[in-house]
Amino acid sequence: MRARAAIGVATRVVRASQHKIPGRTKGGPHGQAHRADRAGLYPHRKAVALLDEKAIPYRYREYTREPLTEGEIREILRLLGSPARELLRTRDSAYAELGLTGEEPDDELIRAMARHPTLVQRPIGRLPGKAVLGRPPERLLELVEC
Repeated sequence: MRARAAIGVATRVVRASQHKIPGRTKGGPHGQAHRADRAGLYPHRKAVALLDEKAIPYRYREYTREPLTEGEIREILRLLGSPARELLRTRDSAYAELGLTGEEPDDELIRAMARHPTLVQRPIGRLPGKAVLGRPPERLLELVEC
């Protein structure tokens, strides 16, 4: 039996067709086209489609509804072998609003990412004992390849 990969740090088993991923439907509020319709946005959508295409079981965690805790972020960073700045989204609005530079100590960046989950790069795939940042989404396959 193949190991179950996780996107984010997951909550339940779902397939892309069963999960409402932000930007999946056309037409945002007020009938405007949602920005996800532009190519290249929302790498998590590509990740979900890739895992579905390869029939790899996974669990999806909606990071804005169930943000990663400081402890989870620390564990992911440990598994990645990376400093906190490597997981930081510098183009996120919270980055500028908080006056972050990316040079802050890891503890400060981890606290900021836990309080503002949009600051965390995603998707993140995780299995017991290993994790990978899914950029590009094909990197998630490293988790399940033997």
